[in-house]
Amino acid sequence: MTADADYHTRVRLEDLLVAVRTTDGHLVEPLSLEPAIRNIAETLEAYERLEADDRATRRISRSTDG
Repeated sequence: MTADADYHTRVRLEDLLVAVRTTDGHLVEPLSLEPAIRNIAETLEAYERLEADDRATRRISRSTDG
């Protein structure tokens, strides 16, 4: 993935999380989107960890290539 694609994916996940939380706030009490909210939040966290790992790998690769 390119940096632009990575950024777009992360931003889209953040937007989706906000939208689902907003929708959840409008549901009557016994209904909840909490499982979906947790799933999206965990996906976003995993994606951010992968981005950080990828950045670290690129830094190491650049330092050993030179």
